[in-house]
Amino acid sequence: MVDFKRRYRNSLNEWFYSWFQTLSTDGVLECGLNQQTLNGQRCCSLCPPGEGATEACTLVNDTLCKPCHHGRSYSTSSSHAESCQDCSSCPVFSRVLTPCNLTHDTVCECETGSFFDALVKKCRACDACHVGYGVKRPCARLQNTVCGKCPDGTYSDRRSSSGCLRCSTCGPSEVTLQPCTAVQNTICVGW
Repeated sequence: MVDFKRRYRNSLNEWFYSWFQTLSTDGVLECGLNQQTLNGQRCCSLCPPGEGATEACTLVNDTLCKPCHHGRSYSTSSSHAESCQDCSSCPVFSRVLTPCNLTHDTVCECETGSFFDALVKKCRACDACHVGYGVKRPCARLQNTVCGKCPDGTYSDRRSSSGCLRCSTCGPSEVTLQPCTAVQNTICVGW
């Protein structure tokens, strides 16, 4: 019992001594590097990036830190209270560009055939052009497909992600049964 009392008194003495040493000449608590003040009453150790606080700093106990789990959790900044954050997974129409590590969350990018829609802040599948329309500007990383009505002499008879097709012309021994329109090719009949 005497040993316990001596150790308890010694730890309190160490705490008061370290607290007293961090006071500046004007009585303001000055914490060291990798420390932060807790209500101006105590210096708390900061968990470095890649570690999270398992127990926040209090007036009695210092911060307890634990390494984050590689590929499962991360911590980007030094803190005396923040725990490790769960790694994000990439949503639909996106893939991992940079995997989650101890100090950074997963970075995702849109898959081929999709684009980032800034309005809804997620990847969406690229649109195909409707019948009678062709691609004027293909789908890109930050922009959906831009479609335009097929001009005269061209057609598109199905939904597609390509331009309008040039209309066929009937040969010398053929008759035009139906001329080309924006939605179908010329129909020719031979003699």
